[in-house]
Amino acid sequence: MGFDYVHSLVDDDSRLAYSEILPDEKGSTCGDFLIRAIDYFAGHSITTIERLMTDDAWAYRYSLRTVCAEFGIRQKFIKPHCPWQNGKVERLNRTLQTEWAYRQVFTSNAERADALAPWLAYYNTRRRHSALGGLPRSAGWHQPDGRVHLICREVCQEGKVRRRRGATLTAPRCFALESAW
Repeated sequence: MGFDYVHSLVDDDSRLAYSEILPDEKGSTCGDFLIRAIDYFAGHSITTIERLMTDDAWAYRYSLRTVCAEFGIRQKFIKPHCPWQNGKVERLNRTLQTEWAYRQVFTSNAERADALAPWLAYYNTRRRHSALGGLPRSAGWHQPDGRVHLICREVCQEGKVRRRRGATLTAPRCFALESAW
């Protein structure tokens, strides 16, 4: 038994989402995730990321500093105890929990992990978004300024949210999925 951590990024304007299941929340893991996410967004015509909004957890404040400097990204930190400042990724994590992680029973951790990529493809191309006027993200919504928001939070298998450091867990920290297989 253990935990997998779902690291996620959401583009502020287009709502394009990127997520990966990773083994931990260490700084190096978060930095490597951010590099892969930058490549993913570049492949979707979001070639300039202006800022990265996270909480001030060590893994974000210090471990992402080098990656952000390398790509010219300005780090912005939300105020402690103010998760609504990063609401887009908070909402993505809630949607991930209800529509992917806990919507059905998976017989293994690998089965659940295999279901993430198809669900993200659905989310990014066909799922309707109320913030986009009921249109799917792929319906021609354009990214005007390259802003990306990050967030993560930890969730146990029963669906109860566990918070650390007294604030929302934002940026690649994600939510944890208990692995009982």
